[in-house]
Amino acid sequence: MLTDPCQRKRRWLRWSMVVCAVMGVVVIAVFKWEDGLRALTYHVPVRYDEPFGPAIATADRIVVRGDGFDCCGPEDKTNILFVVTNPVEVAAVAGHMRFLAITTSNSLEGTCMCDGAPGIDWHKDKKRLALTSMQHGKAIRWHGFATMRILGIHVRYGDAPLTPDAREWLINWLAKKGVREPLDEIEAGKRRAVVATEARAILQPFLPKPFVEAIKNAQLKARENWAKGEVVPFEQEHNLKGKLIRESFDDVPCMYAALFRLMGCLPTRWDARYREQDEAYDFLVRAPRQELDSAFRAAATSKDRLERSGAARIIFTQYSMRQNGKTDQDLAGWMRLLAETAYSEPFPENRRIVLYRLKKTPQVAALSVLRQAVEDADVVVRRLAMEALAASNTAAAREILQQIASGGTRPRLEPQEKPKNYGAGTGTSCHIPGMESLVYSNTDAAAATQLLPQ
Repeated sequence: MLTDPCQRKRRWLRWSMVVCAVMGVVVIAVFKWEDGLRALTYHVPVRYDEPFGPAIATADRIVVRGDGFDCCGPEDKTNILFVVTNPVEVAAVAGHMRFLAITTSNSLEGTCMCDGAPGIDWHKDKKRLALTSMQHGKAIRWHGFATMRILGIHVRYGDAPLTPDAREWLINWLAKKGVREPLDEIEAGKRRAVVATEARAILQPFLPKPFVEAIKNAQLKARENWAKGEVVPFEQEHNLKGKLIRESFDDVPCMYAALFRLMGCLPTRWDARYREQDEAYDFLVRAPRQELDSAFRAAATSKDRLERSGAARIIFTQYSMRQNGKTDQDLAGWMRLLAETAYSEPFPENRRIVLYRLKKTPQVAALSVLRQAVEDADVVVRRLAMEALAASNTAAAREILQQIASGGTRPRLEPQEKPKNYGAGTGTSCHIPGMESLVYSNTDAAAATQLLPQ
């Protein structure tokens, strides 16, 4: 007979887990697996402005952490920014925890993937009443806002949107305490919104209406499948979208030209894309190899600068092209066609990508670009150009390196007026190798000397 309460509790937990597992197997065996999944996992609607107030009503202490929602460690091992114990201030903060009076039936749809910052925890004596975090300066994440249940157990979390007044008060309160991240994020969002409005005005004429409709139809179909509980494979979803986009154009060459112009119409760093550009990019990198080859060759000789720029952007960023059936030989040939156009980019980060690709693919042999790049205003571009010359190791490349080593080249001056980066309006970034800013301790001449064959 078990007399130890801890042993009895452990035994009870083990049996509970066994029973739950057996119930799950029985449900899945009796129903189709989709029906079984719906029976095991379901959502209970939550009204955001109701459950939080009662949960923190007795709090006498607020702990603000540098960690996000998933910290959950002991306070003495947590990055605590400050603690509030003044009853008046605790009540003021609690009074400004006000949320939009909306009901969600699926809190997963309204949450982001990050942990948030800062953490704002509510305590009564030694008990933590609620572990929360601020999400992007406009929402509060809390376990109690979750709608999901698995076998009846409350799991995950939800992000409840603050009212405008509450959001403004809370981010300013945190800023006065020295925690500026939420306020800075909100202000940065306002600046991005201004840039995005300007960018949208430029993008609009380059958005073919049938293309936009095809994207909307694909999204509607995906939502219908989700509502039915159907899990559509990622690749199948992309294939459907590609089919709808292709059907929206009457002429294949015109389709590629239009999508290239869409990719090249905005002055922007290549790591930022607006939603329609993202859809166009995804379609283009998945396009059949022979079609894409014809499209790149047509773009390389096109009189339309935007078409050439968009095609160059696609081939030099190269994101996921190898995974979609394009060979190293394909990529090298297309880069050779569009190297001059790609290097003419006004943003140094984009030129870095170009030289990074040429360094990694010396068979492209874009000597005219490398001659220009060794005198680029950006030091990273210059160094990548030297490394590309060393990788090609031809007589002409060694001659250029020798000229640099002897001090026969001079970097161009930075343009006085920098181009406006309309990509700053997206608020998103897709990392592309080669864009990074680097610091060098030696001179160009010394670097060229080291790269020359000894």
